[in-house]
Amino acid sequence: MKSLWHNSLEGFRARLASAEPAPGGGSAAAVSAALGVGLLIMAAEISRKKKGTDPAITEALPELQSLLETLSYHADRDIAAYEAYVAARKMPKDTQTEMAERDKALVEALQAATEAPKESAEAALSALRLAKQFALIIPVHILSDVLAGAELISGGLVASLAMLQTNIRIMKDADDKARYKETKQAIEKETFDLLAEIRKEINARLEA
Repeated sequence: MKSLWHNSLEGFRARLASAEPAPGGGSAAAVSAALGVGLLIMAAEISRKKKGTDPAITEALPELQSLLETLSYHADRDIAAYEAYVAARKMPKDTQTEMAERDKALVEALQAATEAPKESAEAALSALRLAKQFALIIPVHILSDVLAGAELISGGLVASLAMLQTNIRIMKDADDKARYKETKQAIEKETFDLLAEIRKEINARLEA
């Protein structure tokens, strides 16, 4: 499968705005979060060249670069997970053996398709925590980019949770459903709390 990141931006937009089911919401969510992380990296790279910059900015760069790679991977992973689930649904089911093999493949494919947006959301949440840190220490002249990055990250994160919810809905195992719901709710709460804090801190600094 050709990586999304080998497409032009125009090509990616065209694929999203087509009748093709993939790339879909999961990939778009990961791309949005990745772009937000890119803005945080840009803010850090510009800031660390100035004298007196908080060393925590430079120290955060390796983690941000890692999160950028992770979210970029999840944009492609979401397509692969969807295609695997569709392939499992198309498996033959004429005999008991075929039905059993198909059911097993569906469970495994749904598990993978559920883990993809969950892990994408978790990576985005880690980036949002760094954005909260940056809101306090990035020089004020580039704070608007940090806020823009945080908004893109949180938007992608919430979109990933929407994809997660869709897969939770069709799960048959009650324990799995409960576990994923609990994870989703915890991520969602921290996301909204962090974003509110980031907005408050950055707006206060910009208005000072």
